[in-house]
Amino acid sequence: MNVLGSYRRIYCDIVAPDFLSNNTMLAENYELFESIMLYGGLFILFVLMGFAVHDVLRKNDVPIIGRVVTYGVLGLGALGFLAKGIIEWFWLSTGV
Repeated sequence: MNVLGSYRRIYCDIVAPDFLSNNTMLAENYELFESIMLYGGLFILFVLMGFAVHDVLRKNDVPIIGRVVTYGVLGLGALGFLAKGIIEWFWLSTGV
């Protein structure tokens, strides 16, 4: 048996089972991580959209009513997404 074959045998027999049993990401942890990253990414997306809208409105001298409507629509979209998350959390915690 060559050196690589013996190394593979030692690694698979000794190191890999310990590594897999101790450091495996469980399904619950994976779902939690995925959820945090989704909501964090969408929060960053809403913030960037707010910056982009603010920049466009400022450069084009949009009247105050146009700014209120634009920020209102962007804010309602963010609030709708937040409400969806709260309702989903409530339903999951009550077992619905």
